[in-house]
Amino acid sequence: MMRVFTVIYLLVFANVLVAQTIAGKPCSISKEIIPTTIFHTMESVNSEDEIAANESQASGHSEKIMKYGKELKVDFDLLNSFEKVSLANGDVVYQLGIYCPNAVSINVVFDRFNLKMGSRLYLVGVKSNEYVGAYTSLNNSNANVLGTELVNDSKVIIELFEPKENIGTSILHLSSVIHGFRSLETLVKRSLNSSGICNIDVNCPQGKGFEKQRNAVAIMINSAGGFCTGTLMNTTAGPFKPYLLSAYHCGTNPASWIFRFRWESPEANADCGTSKPSVDGPKDMSINGATLVASYKTTDFILCELNSAPNPQWNVFYAGWDKSGTIPQKGIGIHHPIADIKKVSLDYKPLIAEAFNKGEPRNHWRTNWDQGITESGSSGSPLFDQNHRVVGQLHGGDSDCISKFLTDYYAKLSESWNGGGTSSTRLSDWLDPVDAQVDFIDGSSLSIYDPFIAFNATNLKNHLCTDSLVPYVLISNGGSDTLKTVKVKYSYDMDSLKQVSWNGKLALYEFDTLFLPAKKFSKGAHTFTVTILKDTNFLDAEETNNSISSSFHVLSYPRKYSLELQLDTEGDETVWYLTDSTNKTWYSGGPYVQTASKPTLIKEEFCLEANCYTFSIYDFAGDGMFVSDSVIGSYTLYDDSKKVVAELLPQNAKFGSTSSKNFCYTNGIENKGVENEFNVFPNPSNLDLLNVSSDNSEIKTLELYSIAGQLIASYVVNAKSYKMSITTLNAGIYYVKIFGSSSDVIMPFVRY
Repeated sequence: MMRVFTVIYLLVFANVLVAQTIAGKPCSISKEIIPTTIFHTMESVNSEDEIAANESQASGHSEKIMKYGKELKVDFDLLNSFEKVSLANGDVVYQLGIYCPNAVSINVVFDRFNLKMGSRLYLVGVKSNEYVGAYTSLNNSNANVLGTELVNDSKVIIELFEPKENIGTSILHLSSVIHGFRSLETLVKRSLNSSGICNIDVNCPQGKGFEKQRNAVAIMINSAGGFCTGTLMNTTAGPFKPYLLSAYHCGTNPASWIFRFRWESPEANADCGTSKPSVDGPKDMSINGATLVASYKTTDFILCELNSAPNPQWNVFYAGWDKSGTIPQKGIGIHHPIADIKKVSLDYKPLIAEAFNKGEPRNHWRTNWDQGITESGSSGSPLFDQNHRVVGQLHGGDSDCISKFLTDYYAKLSESWNGGGTSSTRLSDWLDPVDAQVDFIDGSSLSIYDPFIAFNATNLKNHLCTDSLVPYVLISNGGSDTLKTVKVKYSYDMDSLKQVSWNGKLALYEFDTLFLPAKKFSKGAHTFTVTILKDTNFLDAEETNNSISSSFHVLSYPRKYSLELQLDTEGDETVWYLTDSTNKTWYSGGPYVQTASKPTLIKEEFCLEANCYTFSIYDFAGDGMFVSDSVIGSYTLYDDSKKVVAELLPQNAKFGSTSSKNFCYTNGIENKGVENEFNVFPNPSNLDLLNVSSDNSEIKTLELYSIAGQLIASYVVNAKSYKMSITTLNAGIYYVKIFGSSSDVIMPFVRY
């Protein structure tokens, strides 16, 4: 069994394997803005002519790509073409209307796509009120391309939301609009209404024994308005790269394509070549975009790497293959005909080596189906042999339910193995990356041994109030295999490595705590590194992600502070920051969850060192923390003696966009000597002069030090008072060492 090691920092339980759209409504749907009434009208498309042309192309001895729409080229730099609306809080929303007369659906392709953090992109149907998105920075890829899902409407609005801190920084260039001329209600939602009645659902008895191979097959929506089928492929290094095999004639620019897995009727409701309609299957297992790694027109193959690996919870399979060229004793095809729910076709006889359309001799496998057929949309689908291994992908053929022709042609994987003789035109470099030089491998489920390690939020924080503690990490299992043992090594400040082991039993997403030996830290900055040790019993597919490191600071003379933040019911509008005199952020929080009735009380604890601080609270909507006379927000920030240092009273909740309070902490630094003999004022100070005085004894000399102990200046005084120039000092903490006639003392002050 092959397993993958992964280390993730900070309890991030979001699925990092899949880059999908996120929840949230467009502003035009939620009525935050008025939808645009300005639309760019695209060229007209004759749907009947397009359908007839596609069906003519797909009939007979031909390629089997299924066209659902026509690609219309455009050239829009959207940030310059959009209609721009500014929201009250400073955020902006852009809209661009697209109208395709008589279209049944619209989807679009961006050939330059890069969204900044916080930005959200939607495609919204004007009449249907349906939308796809939000697409966010999670959808950014190395190709900088994105193709959207389809919206069933002839008028759509492309809507971009940008937060005020990132206005105008996203990149969006629209290159194509796909005018849908076939109803996706028919193509995608109902099986029997699209493909021929002799097709057999993959979960019928005819598909028994190929349940794993079934899970490797995906329907593909390409940027030129076509449907095809593809297959996840295993490699000699293990199923750790999401390589997908399909047909060259389906296209060679998969950056904007959509790949949907596991779309199939359940076994209990499958249509096995009868007149019974198939029951719809799940449609939420999709990947956006891929990168082409190899292609070869002669054997009609493309191999691309998906932008993200399918979620292990989808239970996908990485198909095995046979490149020997040995004649398969039978053939099994799994595919999506007419963009339909997944089907199976069977040829129980030995396959025949033959040319396709007068091409190179004998570089295809010819089938003569005993059950089922293929149709437009099946192009690129896999042909499995009796050993459940892929031996080719569908190029084209004659088969259909009406004419009773049963012949199809699959380009041989054995011929594509060496392809055109280069890395970009053959399969060998990608499916055999370790140069095992084997003729075949079996498929594999993505069994994942996936421990991830996170520092607990109450342990190694950025700022520590104590110098002695018991560090611990959380061991969690993000993989489908039960986790039983983990060996880790750790170190502080790059000192000698220490090793510990965890043993137990964790199922998917369960976790346990691994306590490390107690440790006493010196004041100042430290680093902590923990690494999963390589286990020779398992293959580690991604060794670069086995280590994490954290920096933390043991504070000098720390003091604890507590925050009680009473939200209103619109917590999603509220964020706060605690910054010091240099504008460094020490702590922050929000936005929080919107609640329908009872407002939430947030409690936080901080650890601070001597300095001046600003507590700032922001409201995105610009109406403060006031909803009604009975729903009002407030906060109180107090130190460990319960002294209030900053607060927002309910009567001040209507603060608009922001409210800030300042406070200083200077009493935590230990003084040497009799402090009451001397005075340093004003403290904290933003003036040019600092006063040092004594009521009783004479000041002999003064020395000014940085917080790090570096001598900055010294003065001979011989008087009871002195005005020290501090105009050149940056904001921060400093010390004045006072040498008196009877005692010496060190006193802190804060410059802000």
